[in-house]
Amino acid sequence: MYKDMLKPVHLAPAVVVGGTFFAIFMASFFSWGYWLLALVGVGALGVALLAFVQAFGRYQSLQVGFLGVVTLFTQVFAYGLGTWSGLWQWATGKKVASGFTKNYYK
Repeated sequence: MYKDMLKPVHLAPAVVVGGTFFAIFMASFFSWGYWLLALVGVGALGVALLAFVQAFGRYQSLQVGFLGVVTLFTQVFAYGLGTWSGLWQWATGKKVASGFTKNYYK
């Protein structure tokens, strides 16, 4: 892996995904985990509101505002899960992590 490729900000989606799964896991086994899950939920609602306001403010369309929220969460979770997948492949000994290899556009 090149040293210039991975910066700390690139790990943010992985931290969001890991934190979300951690909160769900803790809520499943501990009563205090529901507070953690509620905190994650409130944070997600706050981010969704900001994304909606920004998209709606720019394009003056409710549809675009809602699509902005869906797109934001899709991208963050896709990047986060992809980072975890790459880290797992690296931890299990692969020198180069591989993503989806099937080409659907041929």
